[in-house]
Amino acid sequence: MDDLAERSGYSLSGVSTKMKMIESLGFADRVKKPGSKKVYFYINKSLKDLMVSKIRKGIQVEVNPVKETIPAILEKYKKEYVSAKDAKFKAQYENLKKYYDDMLKIEVIMKKLLEDLGRM
Repeated sequence: MDDLAERSGYSLSGVSTKMKMIESLGFADRVKKPGSKKVYFYINKSLKDLMVSKIRKGIQVEVNPVKETIPAILEKYKKEYVSAKDAKFKAQYENLKKYYDDMLKIEVIMKKLLEDLGRM
C-alpha cells in the first residue's frame, strides 16, 4: 500500500480505505507475508474466477447457515404449528418454511452456475 500511495499521490489511509472497498467487492485478496507487517493485495484479473469465488462465498455465507439452523427451528415448532390457532404464528412459520425452501432452490441455481462456469 505504501507503493500505491506513493505512485498515486493519495494518503496511505486513503489507499487503505479504497483497497478495503475493492477487497470487499471481491476484486482483490489481502495477503500478509509471514514475519512482515506489510499488507499485499492480489488483484483478481479473471472475471470467471471472480464469479466462481463470489458464488462459493455466497453459498458459504448465505446458504449454509440457513441449512444449518432453520431445519431445527422448523422441527421445534412443527407440532405447535399443526395445532396453532394463532394466525400470526402460522404465518410466521409458513414464511420461515418458504424462506428455507427458497434458499434450497437458490443453492441449486448457484451450484448449477458453478458447474457451467467450470465447463467454460
